[in-house]
This record gives sequence, structure tokens and C-alpha cells, in this order.
Amino acid sequence: MRVLLTGASGFIGRALLPILSQQGHQILAWSRSAFSEEDIAVSWQAVNLNQSTSYRSQLSDFAPEAVIH
Repeated sequence: MRVLLTGASGFIGRALLPILSQQGHQILAWSRSAFSEEDIAVSWQAVNLNQSTSYRSQLSDFAPEAVIH
């Protein structure tokens, strides 16, 4: 499943990333600043949600089946 995880560098996001990755989900992780988990296969994007042009194209290209915020 394609999952968009907003707030991925936060407390809940960091706990969910390994779980979603181990289950084989394709993850697009959004956070306010660049961040990465070296051992988890995930696409990280720094996104400013106040600027719709910065995330709308990513959202339509990825076409998530689930959004976790």
C-alpha cells in the first residue's frame, strides 16, 4: 500500500516508520525539515504545508492509498 506519513520526524512518525516499512508498504514521509532514517526504505520530503505548490505535485504523483497524520 502507498502510505503518506505527515509529521514523519515526530514521536509517532518515527515509531510508525519501521512498522510500515517491515510490512512492505511504500512510504512517502513528510516533515518540516529534511530528515532520514538510514535503515528504512522511505522517500523523505521536507514540506511546508502553508505553501500548496510545494506539496500538491508530490501528492498527485505518489497517489497515496492511506494518509497518516
